[in-house]
Amino acid sequence: MLQSIARLVADPAALAAVWEREPLLSTDLGGFDDVFGVAEVQRMLVEGLPASTVRLFSRGRALPPDQVARPANPNARNHLRLADYRRVAAHVREGYTLVLDEVQSHSPRVAEFADALAAQTGYAVDCTAFLTPPHSQGVAPHTDAASLFLRQVHGAKRWRISAPAQLWPARRWREGDPARPVLDVVLEAGQCLYLPRGYVHVGETLERPSMHLAASMDVPAWGSLLEAAVRAVVADAQPLREPLPPLFAEVDRQRLLRERVALLTERLAKVQWSELAPGAPPSPVPVDAGDLAAALDTPPGPR
Repeated sequence: MLQSIARLVADPAALAAVWEREPLLSTDLGGFDDVFGVAEVQRMLVEGLPASTVRLFSRGRALPPDQVARPANPNARNHLRLADYRRVAAHVREGYTLVLDEVQSHSPRVAEFADALAAQTGYAVDCTAFLTPPHSQGVAPHTDAASLFLRQVHGAKRWRISAPAQLWPARRWREGDPARPVLDVVLEAGQCLYLPRGYVHVGETLERPSMHLAASMDVPAWGSLLEAAVRAVVADAQPLREPLPPLFAEVDRQRLLRERVALLTERLAKVQWSELAPGAPPSPVPVDAGDLAAALDTPPGPR
C-alpha cells in the first residue's frame, strides 16, 4: 500500500497538531510522476473522458460545456459525450485552466493513491486535477466544503489564503464576507499545501505553468455524528417515538420534556464509537484480468 500521507505531508505530527484549524505547507516531498503527471492527463483525454468531468475556467468564468465535448454522433447508441482532446488543448493554449474531476475514476494509479489515503485517514477521498498556463487565474476566490491537500506536480502556482471569520463555518464563503489573509506562497513542484475546510483560497500562475492534484476529504463533524446517534437511539426507544400531547391535554409538558431528555442522555451514554464512527470506504474488490474471459468461456447454466 502506498504511504499516501507521506506523499502529501513531510511531518504527520505537525499535520495532526493543526488538523482542521490552520494551513500547513510541506516541502521536499520528492517527485509525483509515479502517481500522476502531465503524461497521464494526456492519456486520459486522448483515450476519452466524459465531458461532464472536464471543465475550463478563465478568471472565474467557466467555458460552456458544448465547447469542451466532441461533436455529437446522431447514430451513436450511447449518448455519453466525451471531451474533445484537441479542443481542450486549444483552450489551454488560449489561457484557460483545465480542471479534471474524479481523476481516481479514470487513472488506476490515482485510484490506488486515493484508496491508500482513505485507508490511512478514515475519510472518503476525491481527486481533482488543475492545469493552468502561465500568467493565468482559473477559479475565482472560493472555499471548499472539504479538507484539501494541494499537491504541486508540475511548475509553480501562487496561492493566497485567508482564514474565515469563524472556524468551521456553517455555510460557504461568499464574496464580500470577512476573511483574514494568513498566507501568500508560491507552491513549487514537490510541495503540498494543506487547507482546512472553510479557508478562502485563490491560485494564479506567474511566469511558469502549473499542474496540481487536489485531494479532498469529506470530514464529518461531531454534529453529524451526534445526529446519527440520536436517530439510532430513537429507533430503539419507544418513549422517544411517542407523539407529543395535544394542547387540550392536561399534562405538564416541561416535566415530560425533562424525562425524555434524561432518557435520551442515558441511552446516548451507552452508544459505542464503533457503531457510529464514519470510516474509510471499503477497499475495492481486486479484479482479476482474466475474469471477463473466464465468464465468456463458462457454459451457460439452466435458465
